[in-house]
Amino acid sequence: MNELLKRLKVLSTSSLSDANKSIRVLDGGIRKFGNSEGMVGLARVVSCGDDFLNVLSSLNEATAGEVLVVEARSSIRAVLGGLFCSEAKRRGLSGVIVDGPIRDVACIEGLNFPVYARNTCPCAGASSKLSNTFEPVVVGGVMVSSGDIVVGDKDGVVVGNVNFFQSVVDLAEEIERAEAFILKKLQNNVPLSKLLNLETHLKKN
Repeated sequence: MNELLKRLKVLSTSSLSDANKSIRVLDGGIRKFGNSEGMVGLARVVSCGDDFLNVLSSLNEATAGEVLVVEARSSIRAVLGGLFCSEAKRRGLSGVIVDGPIRDVACIEGLNFPVYARNTCPCAGASSKLSNTFEPVVVGGVMVSSGDIVVGDKDGVVVGNVNFFQSVVDLAEEIERAEAFILKKLQNNVPLSKLLNLETHLKKN
């Protein structure tokens, strides 16, 4: 597992998506805050509404390397902010994803820690009631279960189980090697159309 996560850490979500287009991709409404490095880890999922006690409880149980994945689509109040994200970083988590509102963006962007969310709200929800959470949850339009692998970068976030990523990692690495070769050729003034066999493709249409 550690070797797989290490290999995924240096791959782009674009290459992983090209390797298998059936990959689960969070919709574009989930955006990245800050300029931290890429995110790779095992999901720990939790759901909540305008009460963030579930999130605090899950964060307290989370272990190093995990990604806290929060389904909070029904919430109009922020379910976490700078303090929660600072604690997540302190605990060694790999990142946080919230399908819902967050706050304290200036603090979060200064953490150098991967945080993805749908929107923001300056007003926090309550913290008084634990509710039942059910797995899996739907985040960014796709189903996510605890133990799934989550990979994120500036392009977005992709999700899959261990077997899925084991099946695509070799091809994704091959894709990145091929694209690096093409980029080098472009820098040497070779037209992209020749490198991608544009004329051959056009003749087929």
